[in-house]
Amino acid sequence: MARTAATVRLHGLQQVNRAFKRIDDSVVGEVKEELRKLAEPVAADARGRIDRYAGASTGTIKPYPTMKGVVVRQAQRKKTGTHPNFGGLQMGHLIGAMYDHEDEIVNEVEDLLDWLGRKEGF
Repeated sequence: MARTAATVRLHGLQQVNRAFKRIDDSVVGEVKEELRKLAEPVAADARGRIDRYAGASTGTIKPYPTMKGVVVRQAQRKKTGTHPNFGGLQMGHLIGAMYDHEDEIVNEVEDLLDWLGRKEGF
């Protein structure tokens, strides 16, 4: 697993999804749904960190699954808050929440992949 300033990257997840898709199309949907569930604690933590700012809209901070993994993002399109760099402030809190839950997420993804492997007979 490589680590950058704002991302936890899981190498090989896309290939695993492709392999499972060849076996059963429903597995890809299951993986996406499970990844969304795994990322929900990060989103909840980020909402709690950002909610303390007046004018902050935290209702749209949610996990969004993709073929490559899951992204926790603020979907609010308009500028919120009175801080001149409120977007950067929110991003800092999102990144902090991600790093605080990194070990938990890595362990849960490993468990998910083990479960899927057993389910599909690997």
